[in-house]
Amino acid sequence: MRLGEACLLVGHVDDARRLALRALKLSQERREQADEVWAPWLLPEIADRQEAPDWPDSERRYLEASARASALGMRLLVAHCNLGLGKLYRRTGQREQAREHPATASTAAFSAPRTRCTSTASAPIELTVVKGPSGVSRTEPPRLSRRLPNLRG
Repeated sequence: MRLGEACLLVGHVDDARRLALRALKLSQERREQADEVWAPWLLPEIADRQEAPDWPDSERRYLEASARASALGMRLLVAHCNLGLGKLYRRTGQREQAREHPATASTAAFSAPRTRCTSTASAPIELTVVKGPSGVSRTEPPRLSRRLPNLRG
């Protein structure tokens, strides 16, 4: 599922759709509820970046994902769905609904319990002052202590 989202972020829309559909199928076969709920959210996100999005299908998928995420207590996903619905309604000229959903998304996101990652992310980062070749000083975050894997294959 995350690979499909990554493909979408870098503009590989066709790959993102293929991977999202595959992830949905696998999650249904394996009965992995969390991934099975994320896929209906990702598919309208992908459709939004296509030339001729199917708005009714996107709305249906967002509503399905939101309802299932709510039942599973996945508040951040509910927030993502409401934000997506707000964008969809804005693009289709449904102003009242467009205003309602981002507000709901904000409420859902801020009421979600914070995880270990959030507390780590909010910790201060020590910056290092570095003098560049032109003599201008700038600050840099600390370097990673390990190399990241090559994902290009």
